[in-house]
Amino acid sequence: DVGGILVPEKRGYIEKEINKYLGIKNAPSFLKWLKLSATRGEIKLLDAYSILIKKIRSKINPKELVQKHVELYKKTSTVRDSEIISLITKLKSKYLVVALTNTEIEIAELNKEIGLFDYFDKAYLSIELGLMKPQKEIYLEVLREIHCKPEEVVFIDDNEDYTKIAKD
Repeated sequence: DVGGILVPEKRGYIEKEINKYLGIKNAPSFLKWLKLSATRGEIKLLDAYSILIKKIRSKINPKELVQKHVELYKKTSTVRDSEIISLITKLKSKYLVVALTNTEIEIAELNKEIGLFDYFDKAYLSIELGLMKPQKEIYLEVLREIHCKPEEVVFIDDNEDYTKIAKD
């Protein structure tokens, strides 16, 4: 994983700040569906926020909201865990080290731009696979692509549910 491992986890922080920006306490429940669609690459954050803004009848420009989301992400993703970077570097001398991360199109583009995935031999992104953790199929797809059996892989994630599914 990347968020919560290489860079601080920011999911709750961004959602809280976006809610504040929109002037709402909690985003409507359908936002979860929009977030899942964006994480699988089916829609962009811009599309998700356009739908949200329309539903809550806000006057905020969706592009402005995406810009706010990206700014909030940048604010936290510039910090990288030097111990994890050192571990990745050491492991890469003997092993294939890949990232498997749930992300959105706009955030993936930013992360590519700022070199966040450069630490890894390869980065597998939910938006490119059309799947997301914890779907079992995403783990099987990565295993197939790296030509490994489950028992040959170490999977590290800050979400225990994701590691449980991967283990099964």
